[in-house]
Amino acid sequence: KRFAEGKKLYPQHTWIHADMLSKKFIGRLMNENGANEADDPLNDPFDVVVFNPDFDIGLQSIFVALQALPLNNSGRILALLPSDFFEASLKGNP
Repeated sequence: KRFAEGKKLYPQHTWIHADMLSKKFIGRLMNENGANEADDPLNDPFDVVVFNPDFDIGLQSIFVALQALPLNNSGRILALLPSDFFEASLKGNP
């Protein structure tokens, strides 16, 4: 519901609702074998990646999001995670 509302309020932006850890999504993101269609929104770097992952896959989700950002550090990631997420990850208790 929120995805649809955001897409309606901000139609000028590209919205993708997908499992970002799926083999299909990562393949498109990396444009494996140059197989993406010319108009695939995953061909271009993202300005912002927003996600709310299950906490046990938070680090993997951050890694994939980093792959979608431009190399010049102008992109941003907004991940909805607990405030102690990185502390817990370091202790091995995500």
